Amino acid sequence: MTHLVRKSWTDSSQVLFSAAMGSALVKGDAWEYEGEWRYVSFGKRDSRKLNGLKLNRVLVGCNASDQLKNEVLKKCYERGVEVVQMKRSSNSFDVVEGERLL
Repeated sequence: MTHLVRKSWTDSSQVLFSAAMGSALVKGDAWEYEGEWRYVSFGKRDSRKLNGLKLNRVLVGCNASDQLKNEVLKKCYERGVEVVQMKRSSNSFDVVEGERLL
């Protein structure tokens, strides 16, 4: 969705902006237990600092590329943040925590 959010910021279509932001920020009630925070930035990549917030752990998605996983692991190792690989449940359609990577 990142590319749509970026495009919508410069696009004059309010519909595209609303759809992109809704996809980035809206989450179904079934996932409320996760206590997830979402952060959307329209600034430059190096301006994405979350001063005052401490990251507890990172859940890496089932389909994350090895490159992304390695980048996450490097940054989390430097900060002492736990990293967990998510996986598909073997007996339901759920995504569950798998191996702890860090």
